[in-house]
Order: sequence, then structure tokens, then C-alpha cells
Amino acid sequence: MTMNKLDNSGLNPSHLADPYNVTRQRPQELSTASSEPKGPMPPPSTSDHAEISVKGREMVDLKQAVDTGRAALEREPEIRADRVAEVRERLASGFYQSAEVRDRVAGRISSLVLEGGLF
Repeated sequence: MTMNKLDNSGLNPSHLADPYNVTRQRPQELSTASSEPKGPMPPPSTSDHAEISVKGREMVDLKQAVDTGRAALEREPEIRADRVAEVRERLASGFYQSAEVRDRVAGRISSLVLEGGLF
């Protein structure tokens, strides 16, 4: 690989004062600059157009479903009266004092302790 030495002898010191390297043109240079497009320009657009993909529409539908669900949850009371009534009936009838319920609760607690998920 060969490298050519840069020739800095022809540099204009004014470029150092222009950190953005903006070329300044005189008014007569502006009129002769070839800024005209080459070939015909397409007509300007009179309307904008956007398309939403199928996935985008699915995401909007999903967001609406989530928002609807959240709104429904907010309308629900924190304490479910039907469950409270059911538990009170079970307490009064002695359901939680049965050996079957005690064994089931003890089994769940021991599995949590053994798996390490309780503490």
C-alpha cells in the first residue's frame, strides 16, 4: 500500500476559520452554479399516504383488548363478597378443620419449603 504525501502549499488560510468547511460563493458565482436539476422534476405530491401493516393492526387490537381488560378490573371491588361469603360458610361448617384439608395444606407448605420457594 502506498500513501501519497498531501500538498498543503495551495491551502487558503481562510479555511481554518471556517470549522464547518462551508464554501462561500459570491453573488455572481451563485447564478452560474449548476444547481438546476438534470431532467424533468416529478410534480409535487398533493397528498400524503401511509399504510399500516397487518402486524401493526394486530398490535392496536391487542392494546385495545388490554385496555378494556384493565378498565374492567378497575371496576371490580378489591374484596370479592362472593368469595368472602363462601369462606365464612366453610369456616362455620368446620370444612377447614378436616384431616383432608389439613393434609393438603401441609403438603403444599412442605413442597414450597423443599423447593426453596417459601423462604
